[in-house]
Amino acid sequence: MTSGAFPVHRVVHVDSTRRQIYVIASGDSVRPYDRHVYRVALDGTGFTALTSAPGQHQPVFSSSGNFFIDSYSNLTQPHTVELRRADGTLVKRLGQTTALLDAVGYTPPEPFRVKAADGTTDLYGVLYRPTDFDSTRRYPIVDYIYAGPFVAVHQTTYAPSSSMHRISASLAEMGLVVVMLDARGTPGRGKTSQDANYGRIGQIEIPDHVAALRELARSRPYMDTAEDHAWRAM
Repeated sequence: MTSGAFPVHRVVHVDSTRRQIYVIASGDSVRPYDRHVYRVALDGTGFTALTSAPGQHQPVFSSSGNFFIDSYSNLTQPHTVELRRADGTLVKRLGQTTALLDAVGYTPPEPFRVKAADGTTDLYGVLYRPTDFDSTRRYPIVDYIYAGPFVAVHQTTYAPSSSMHRISASLAEMGLVVVMLDARGTPGRGKTSQDANYGRIGQIEIPDHVAALRELARSRPYMDTAEDHAWRAM
Protein backbone atom coordinates (compact mmCIF):
# COMPACT_ATOMS: atom_id res chain seq x y z
CA MET A 1 0.00 0.00 0.00
CA THR A 2 2.98 2.32 0.38
CA SER A 3 5.98 2.95 -1.83
CA GLY A 4 9.19 4.90 -1.49
CA ALA A 5 12.71 4.52 -0.16
CA PHE A 6 11.79 4.74 3.51
CA PRO A 7 10.69 2.30 6.22
CA VAL A 8 7.18 1.90 7.59
CA HIS A 9 7.66 0.85 11.20
CA ARG A 10 4.18 -0.21 12.29
CA VAL A 11 0.44 0.14 11.81
CA VAL A 12 -1.19 2.19 14.60
CA HIS A 13 -4.85 2.32 13.53
CA VAL A 14 -7.19 0.85 10.91
CA ASP A 15 -10.35 2.70 9.87
CA SER A 16 -12.39 -0.01 8.15
CA THR A 17 -15.30 2.35 7.47
CA ARG A 18 -13.21 4.89 5.57
CA ARG A 19 -10.87 2.15 4.33
CA GLN A 20 -7.77 3.90 5.62
CA ILE A 21 -4.84 2.86 7.75
CA TYR A 22 -2.54 4.95 9.90
CA VAL A 23 1.13 4.08 10.21
CA ILE A 24 4.37 5.27 11.75
CA ALA A 25 7.00 5.81 9.06
CA SER A 26 10.28 7.65 8.45
CA GLY A 27 9.38 9.47 5.27
CA ASP A 28 11.47 12.63 5.73
CA SER A 29 14.63 12.27 3.64
CA VAL A 30 16.26 15.22 5.41
CA ARG A 31 15.65 13.69 8.86
CA PRO A 32 15.54 9.94 8.14
CA TYR A 33 15.35 8.86 11.78
CA ASP A 34 12.29 10.96 12.62
CA ARG A 35 9.06 8.97 12.95
CA HIS A 36 5.80 10.58 11.82
CA VAL A 37 2.15 9.59 11.62
CA TYR A 38 0.91 8.94 8.08
CA ARG A 39 -2.47 8.04 6.59
CA VAL A 40 -2.96 5.96 3.44
CA ALA A 41 -6.01 4.43 1.79
CA LEU A 42 -6.25 0.66 1.47
CA ASP A 43 -5.84 1.02 -2.29
CA GLY A 44 -2.47 2.75 -1.78
CA THR A 45 -3.60 6.29 -2.61
CA GLY A 46 -3.49 9.43 -0.53
CA PHE A 47 -0.32 8.78 1.45
CA THR A 48 -0.25 11.84 3.73
CA ALA A 49 1.85 12.99 6.67
CA LEU A 50 -0.29 14.01 9.65
CA THR A 51 2.54 15.29 11.86
CA SER A 52 5.34 17.67 10.95
CA ALA A 53 7.25 18.68 14.09
CA PRO A 54 10.71 17.04 14.03
CA GLY A 55 11.03 14.08 16.36
CA GLN A 56 9.76 10.69 17.38
CA HIS A 57 5.95 10.69 17.26
CA GLN A 58 3.98 8.08 19.20
CA PRO A 59 0.22 8.31 18.52
CA VAL A 60 -2.60 6.73 20.51
CA PHE A 61 -5.96 6.74 18.69
CA SER A 62 -9.34 7.14 20.36
CA SER A 63 -11.77 4.22 20.15
CA SER A 64 -13.80 6.18 17.57
CA GLY A 65 -10.73 6.77 15.42
CA ASN A 66 -11.62 10.47 15.15
CA PHE A 67 -8.77 11.72 17.35
CA PHE A 68 -5.30 10.73 18.47
CA ILE A 69 -2.93 11.77 21.23
CA ASP A 70 0.41 12.68 19.72
CA SER A 71 3.41 12.35 22.05
CA TYR A 72 6.81 13.39 20.72
CA SER A 73 10.16 14.98 21.43
CA ASN A 74 13.43 15.67 19.64
CA LEU A 75 16.96 16.64 20.64
CA THR A 76 16.03 20.28 21.28
CA GLN A 77 12.37 19.99 22.34
CA PRO A 78 11.25 18.32 25.59
CA HIS A 79 8.48 15.74 25.58
CA THR A 80 5.27 17.26 24.18
CA VAL A 81 1.72 15.89 24.18
CA GLU A 82 -0.97 17.15 21.79
CA LEU A 83 -4.54 16.24 20.88
CA ARG A 84 -5.14 16.00 17.13
CA ARG A 85 -8.02 15.10 14.87
CA ALA A 86 -7.62 12.05 12.66
CA ASP A 87 -6.62 14.31 9.75
CA GLY A 88 -3.71 15.70 11.82
CA THR A 89 -5.35 19.01 12.72
CA LEU A 90 -4.17 20.26 16.09
CA VAL A 91 -6.97 20.56 18.64
CA LYS A 92 -4.96 21.46 21.73
CA ARG A 93 -1.52 21.13 23.23
CA LEU A 94 -2.08 19.13 26.38
CA GLY A 95 1.30 19.67 27.94
CA GLN A 96 5.05 19.79 27.68
CA THR A 97 7.50 18.55 30.26
CA THR A 98 9.36 21.27 32.07
CA ALA A 99 13.01 21.32 31.22
CA LEU A 100 14.16 19.95 34.58
CA LEU A 101 17.37 18.70 33.01
CA ASP A 102 18.26 22.26 32.02
CA ALA A 103 18.24 23.24 35.69
CA VAL A 104 21.16 20.90 36.36
CA GLY A 105 23.12 22.03 33.32
CA TYR A 106 22.02 19.35 30.89
CA THR A 107 22.77 20.03 27.24
CA PRO A 108 21.42 17.63 24.62
CA PRO A 109 24.04 16.03 22.37
CA GLU A 110 24.96 17.67 19.08
CA PRO A 111 23.52 15.90 16.02
CA PHE A 112 25.79 15.39 13.03
CA ARG A 113 25.81 13.94 9.53
CA VAL A 114 28.96 12.50 7.95
CA LYS A 115 29.92 10.28 5.05
CA ALA A 116 30.51 6.56 5.40
CA ALA A 117 33.78 4.94 4.39
CA ASP A 118 32.37 4.54 0.87
CA GLY A 119 32.42 8.34 0.53
CA THR A 120 28.78 8.36 -0.59
CA THR A 121 26.38 7.15 2.10
CA ASP A 122 25.18 9.66 4.67
CA LEU A 123 25.53 8.51 8.27
CA TYR A 124 23.96 10.14 11.32
CA GLY A 125 24.90 10.32 14.95
CA VAL A 126 25.32 12.53 18.01
CA LEU A 127 28.24 14.04 19.89
CA TYR A 128 28.25 14.31 23.71
CA ARG A 129 30.40 16.97 25.36
CA PRO A 130 30.98 17.79 29.06
CA THR A 131 28.88 20.47 30.74
CA ASP A 132 31.98 22.64 31.23
CA PHE A 133 33.03 22.19 27.60
CA ASP A 134 35.80 24.54 26.45
CA SER A 135 36.38 24.69 22.69
CA THR A 136 40.01 25.76 23.26
CA ARG A 137 40.84 22.48 24.99
CA ARG A 138 41.64 19.11 23.45
CA TYR A 139 39.42 16.20 24.51
CA PRO A 140 40.05 12.44 24.27
CA ILE A 141 37.39 10.63 22.22
CA VAL A 142 35.23 7.70 23.20
CA ASP A 143 33.56 6.00 20.24
CA TYR A 144 30.60 4.21 21.83
CA ILE A 145 29.96 1.48 19.29
CA TYR A 146 27.03 -0.70 18.49
CA ALA A 147 27.40 -1.72 14.88
CA GLY A 148 25.09 -4.69 14.51
CA PRO A 149 22.01 -5.02 12.29
CA PHE A 150 19.39 -5.03 15.05
CA VAL A 151 19.32 -1.63 16.80
CA ALA A 152 19.71 2.01 15.75
CA VAL A 153 21.50 3.59 18.68
CA HIS A 154 22.10 7.32 18.39
CA GLN A 155 19.93 9.53 20.58
CA THR A 156 16.91 11.08 18.84
CA THR A 157 14.86 12.31 21.83
CA TYR A 158 15.40 15.24 24.17
CA ALA A 159 16.24 13.19 27.24
CA PRO A 160 18.48 10.12 27.14
CA SER A 161 16.13 7.22 26.46
CA SER A 162 18.42 4.22 26.95
CA SER A 163 21.27 3.09 29.15
CA MET A 164 23.66 3.64 26.22
CA HIS A 165 22.67 7.31 26.03
CA ARG A 166 22.96 7.80 29.78
CA ILE A 167 26.38 6.14 29.84
CA SER A 168 27.55 8.33 26.95
CA ALA A 169 26.37 11.50 28.71
CA SER A 170 28.04 10.37 31.93
CA LEU A 171 31.34 9.59 30.20
CA ALA A 172 31.32 13.06 28.67
CA GLU A 173 31.19 14.55 32.18
CA MET A 174 34.53 12.86 32.85
CA GLY A 175 36.15 15.25 30.37
CA LEU A 176 35.62 13.28 27.18
CA VAL A 177 33.94 13.75 23.84
CA VAL A 178 31.69 10.76 23.18
CA VAL A 179 30.57 9.82 19.67
CA MET A 180 27.55 7.63 19.00
CA LEU A 181 27.06 6.74 15.32
CA ASP A 182 24.68 4.56 13.32
CA ALA A 183 26.93 3.08 10.68
CA ARG A 184 25.82 1.22 7.57
CA GLY A 185 23.93 -1.94 8.47
CA THR A 186 22.06 -0.56 11.48
CA PRO A 187 18.26 -0.44 11.06
CA GLY A 188 15.85 2.47 10.83
CA ARG A 189 16.52 3.64 7.28
CA GLY A 190 15.01 0.85 5.21
CA LYS A 191 16.07 -2.50 3.85
CA THR A 192 18.73 -1.18 1.47
CA SER A 193 20.60 0.50 4.28
CA GLN A 194 20.32 -2.47 6.62
CA ASP A 195 21.43 -4.90 3.90
CA ALA A 196 24.77 -3.08 3.61
CA ASN A 197 26.50 -5.56 5.91
CA TYR A 198 24.35 -8.60 5.13
CA GLY A 199 26.67 -11.59 4.76
CA ARG A 200 29.73 -9.52 5.63
CA ILE A 201 29.32 -8.43 9.23
CA GLY A 202 32.55 -6.96 10.56
CA GLN A 203 33.83 -5.68 7.23
CA ILE A 204 32.35 -2.18 6.94
CA GLU A 205 31.36 -1.14 10.45
CA ILE A 206 34.77 -0.11 11.85
CA PRO A 207 35.82 1.67 8.59
CA ASP A 208 32.59 3.69 8.82
CA HIS A 209 33.36 4.72 12.40
CA VAL A 210 36.95 5.64 11.50
CA ALA A 211 35.75 7.75 8.56
CA ALA A 212 33.18 9.47 10.78
CA LEU A 213 35.70 10.31 13.50
CA ARG A 214 38.16 11.74 10.99
CA GLU A 215 35.50 13.88 9.33
CA LEU A 216 34.20 15.15 12.68
CA ALA A 217 37.71 16.02 13.89
CA ARG A 218 38.50 18.04 10.76
CA SER A 219 35.90 20.64 11.72
CA ARG A 220 36.24 20.25 15.50
CA PRO A 221 39.85 20.91 16.59
CA TYR A 222 38.94 20.16 20.20
CA MET A 223 38.66 16.45 19.30
CA ASP A 224 42.01 14.79 20.02
CA THR A 225 42.55 11.98 17.53
CA ALA A 226 46.08 11.13 18.65
CA GLU A 227 46.34 7.34 18.93
CA ASP A 228 47.26 7.39 22.61
CA HIS A 229 44.25 9.58 23.45
CA ALA A 230 41.44 8.08 21.40
CA TRP A 231 39.42 5.50 23.32
CA ARG A 232 36.87 2.99 22.15
CA ALA A 233 34.01 1.59 24.25
CA MET A 234 31.92 -1.40 23.33
